[in-house]
Amino acid sequence: MEKPLYEEMFRMEGTHWWFVGRRRVIFTLLKRYLTRLRPTVQRPLICDIGAGCGLNLVELSKEYDVTGMEASDDAIRFCRGRGEKVVKGELPDIIPFPPGSFDALLLLDVLEHVERDQEALNNASAVLKDGGILLATVPAYPWLWTKRDDFHGHRRRYTRSSLERLLLGAKLRIALLTYFNTLLFLPAAGARLARRVTRSDRYGPDLSMPKGCINLLLANIFASERLILPHVTLPFGLSLLCAAQRLGPAPAGANEFHGSQSATRKGE
Repeated sequence: MEKPLYEEMFRMEGTHWWFVGRRRVIFTLLKRYLTRLRPTVQRPLICDIGAGCGLNLVELSKEYDVTGMEASDDAIRFCRGRGEKVVKGELPDIIPFPPGSFDALLLLDVLEHVERDQEALNNASAVLKDGGILLATVPAYPWLWTKRDDFHGHRRRYTRSSLERLLLGAKLRIALLTYFNTLLFLPAAGARLARRVTRSDRYGPDLSMPKGCINLLLANIFASERLILPHVTLPFGLSLLCAAQRLGPAPAGANEFHGSQSATRKGE
């Protein structure tokens, strides 16, 4: 991704409805699945691959031991400016953690950036301990492609079936696979298509901040989906979300360790 996008993200991710709503959904599901599937772990080790500008690391570190990984020097600078632990690495091949290091792994809007997404998921999920939890999000529907996807460096948008194939290909047990950002789908999808038809769609940073009360309303609408997930799967949405579990050790040859960074606690 380009430097202006990280600058936009750094300005917006603390307050813009999309970042706020997604964070509340993801953090609720993370706690739920860790509680249900990793109940004996007192302070789980979390890895956020594609940590962006680091606000998720800041919030997660209040409850978990967290490490981030980023390929971009700009993103690393933003993360470290927030005092967060982040190391350089790049999917699919350069992952500076040994296999079996973490209780949970976040891949939030990451896989769409990687050319070899199956290999990336295989290698990334290898950092999970036996029984560890993966939470991933990706943008939905190829027909929603706009120039902003190009600016973000996206290589694809996904359908439920294409994401399911990736998860099964990585030998992960799927606990939840659903569209989300569903309640705002119609106005947001309509706006994307309208910009394409009117040729007002443009390449570059274009995320605008709604007025305070509108932004708060949109954030609460988006975040409210955390109350029904994972009890139901949503039939459509602007994005896809999955929760999956690694059962058994990482397959032979997956995530050949690069670097000396250790993710484990001292004494483990």
